[in-house]
Amino acid sequence: MLIWGGSTAVPWRGQLTAATDGLGSARGTVLTLAALIYLSMLNLTLVTPVLPEFITGRFGGGEAAIGAFMAAEVVAYIALGPVWGRASDRAGRRRPFILVGLAASSALFALMPSGGSLWALLPMRFVQGGFTIATWSLAMTMALDVAPPASRGRAMGILGSGMMLGLATGAPIGGAVADRFGTDAPFYVASLVLATGFALGLLVLRDANTSPRAGPGAKQGAASALHGARRLWVPCAYSFVDRFTAGFFITLFPTLLQASFDLSPGQRGMFLGLFFLPFAAYQYPFGRLADRFGPVPFLVGGSVFYGCLMVVVAALPPGPLAGVMFMLGFLAAAVLPASLLLLGRLSDPGSRGASMGLFNSMGSMGLAAGLMASGAMADAWGFGAAFLAGGVSVLFVMVATLPTMLRAPAKVPAGPG
Repeated sequence: MLIWGGSTAVPWRGQLTAATDGLGSARGTVLTLAALIYLSMLNLTLVTPVLPEFITGRFGGGEAAIGAFMAAEVVAYIALGPVWGRASDRAGRRRPFILVGLAASSALFALMPSGGSLWALLPMRFVQGGFTIATWSLAMTMALDVAPPASRGRAMGILGSGMMLGLATGAPIGGAVADRFGTDAPFYVASLVLATGFALGLLVLRDANTSPRAGPGAKQGAASALHGARRLWVPCAYSFVDRFTAGFFITLFPTLLQASFDLSPGQRGMFLGLFFLPFAAYQYPFGRLADRFGPVPFLVGGSVFYGCLMVVVAALPPGPLAGVMFMLGFLAAAVLPASLLLLGRLSDPGSRGASMGLFNSMGSMGLAAGLMASGAMADAWGFGAAFLAGGVSVLFVMVATLPTMLRAPAKVPAGPG
């Protein structure tokens, strides 16, 4: 028997209200959190179109300096995601940390254009990344806090859609803003966007009731969190490999399109859009299905087809490749909400922030590894071998985790936790 089956999903009526019917009183909070995640992810890519001019033109750095600027944020995600999660668990509150993350990130984006040197800019970027992960990781945690257990899949689908829409729209908006107002403008727009998120959170967001992890029970809670970390290796493995393969598409895939087909930047962007659009659009339907049937069918089935399609990416001409990119985005949409639902069902309410921080930290490690390894493998063995390795990594994680998933008890946690 497959594990963690859920309850029957609500009928889909093609409207956002229908999409959140099963969330009951949590609907407004989940939508607010999705909006905050969208704004945070928007800023992740909003400044990327101007980095060559901003880094090279102002500070004299080359490609390595641009890479260091991007890496500083990812390193902050890895290092500080679990720290923020543990702090919110101990406090028994998420909202103050989300608001601090939004406010501090807004201030740091506004300060970046006035950075005097690259060595001043990189620590600023690291600190900004540290506050940004507080916002979106704890927003995801808070959605698990407030969503009814039988509706967590659809809640994670809504938040996942906000995340992917932010990633997909940030770069086009940043490029258009820079063309009209100059290189510094995307940084100031990023600051304004995050300030808007702060105002929204301040006015609308309310904390769920979570039990603080301080006091006499703290030692027992720490032991429980350690035990929970061992149980969480399955969703964390999926988090790592999903973002590991994303690194291939962010860095290596555009190079493949240029080298193999001589496509323009606009055409390369359209191919990436074929991946991001279904990734964003189909997460809620798959989250709803995961609530009904449990996450395992979608983790296993999505991974099998995703891994097999990724293996052939470098061997396809542009026409079939466009269809494959759409299918890869569709399959990625099946896996992400299922892995988050599994995380929610395996984590204890009192250590959920730390669990989500660990999940996102592992994902950030995977992204960093994918960004670095994809190019290195392509340089050494060619595009085909690199995408073969990426696809095989997905299949390997699925095979390695399946016995653990099938041995686990089939149940949905009861109650508000």
